[in-house]
Amino acid sequence: MARVCTLIGRILNVTVSITTAWNVLRGASFTPQQPIQRAAERDEQAIERWRRHQWPAVKSRAQARCVNLFR
Repeated sequence: MARVCTLIGRILNVTVSITTAWNVLRGASFTPQQPIQRAAERDEQAIERWRRHQWPAVKSRAQARCVNLFR
């Protein structure tokens, strides 16, 4: 939850307590969920290829959109 508070702070330039962030997310029906184990059919090579080749483009587009949102 601390990461969520940090992200909110960076984007909106505000300080948010963990309790406040948790209450807002819970009110919006978000729950902290993490998989207990990885999927058996997980393809590690495909994941690595995606991270190496596609992720940089996705990341740069997302960063550009984020910058434009707060101008």
